Parts: sequence; structure tokens; C-alpha cells
Amino acid sequence: MNFSSLLKNRSFLDIVKWFLRLLLPLYFATLRIVEINREVFDSKKAHIIYGFWHNRFVPLIHLHRNSGIYIMVSPSRDGDFIAWILERFGFRTIRGSTYKRVIGGTKELLGLLRRGERVAILLDGPRGPRYTVSPGLLKILDKLKVEIMPVTAEYTKYIRFNSWDRFMLPLPFSKVYVCYGEPFLPKDSVELRDRLFELEHFVKSRFLR
Repeated sequence: MNFSSLLKNRSFLDIVKWFLRLLLPLYFATLRIVEINREVFDSKKAHIIYGFWHNRFVPLIHLHRNSGIYIMVSPSRDGDFIAWILERFGFRTIRGSTYKRVIGGTKELLGLLRRGERVAILLDGPRGPRYTVSPGLLKILDKLKVEIMPVTAEYTKYIRFNSWDRFMLPLPFSKVYVCYGEPFLPKDSVELRDRLFELEHFVKSRFLR
């Protein structure tokens, strides 16, 4: 039985949520987070989309808790569970997909950005492939003409799950480096992917050698 199937069990889900309420704050308290180029993040707080890979968002939940940032989450059952976690940490969720309902998603994102809200998107979510920017997202960015800020998180110690995204979970008491890149308007998905890879290489070459 996979995790998605377990989420259909109401009793199991209630138990998991109860444990997470107790354990997540304790877990995050053990992480030693170092921010790189935080001034870039602080200088752009409106009309911006933050973009990061699906397998590295865990420390960002803690670091930017209670920020009110909107995050697009899949309308699936798995998405329900992720949305529950995000909302407990003070995020707001957009229940849509970058694969489907592109026009509706564009209108909602445009409305949020016009109000000065901040929006974050998992670039390769919700189903992958890993490190591949979804086609629907590029259509949205092209329509909105809004800059995207690449963000990455790298860890000194972590476990990697055997999931489609090879999800990375930093171990307790490990050091976490969160790096913010300069906002830009990508010409295509390759340029956006490469900016994320450049950030990853920068952190690894400077801090994880």
C-alpha cells in the first residue's frame, strides 16, 4: 500500500496529523538554517513568483512560516495533505495545477499579483518529471509577464526517498543552506531550470565542499 492509498484512510490520516502537530516544530528547531542572499528576497516582496524544486521545499516551510505567501498545490488527495501542512504554518494555498486549468490559474495568479500578494510555485510539481519545469507554468509566466525568483535549499546531511522527485529530507541537527537568486523573466523552461542548477552549484561549491 502506497502513501496515497493510506491518505484515503481517515483514521490513519488523523493519527499522522496528530503526530505532525507535535513533531514538526521540534524537528524544525533542530535545523541550523543559513540564508544566502537574503537581501534579494527582502528587496522584492510584491509582483514576484518564487520558484523551487519539489524535493527541496521542507526547510522553506519553517523559514517562511506565517508569511502569508500563496503556494499552488495540486487538487489531489496528496495535495490535500500538503495543503493542511502549509496552512498550519501560515501559508495560503491555491488549489490548482500547472498542468490543467491554465487559463483559470492564470486569472487567479494575476489577481493575487495585482493585489501585491506573494506567490510560490513548485516548478516540477505535482507529478514531475523531476527537475523539469511544467509546460503549463511557462504558459502562465508568459501571460503574466512577471519575474520569477529561483530558490534552492541544500543540506549537509539528509535522507533521499525513492519517490518520483527523489525527495530530500534534511536530518535533525544538519545544516541547511537556503539561497535566493536574482529575479528574472525566463525565455524558456531550459533557462529557468539552469538558473536553479546554477544556484545549487554555487551553494555546493562554496559551502558544502
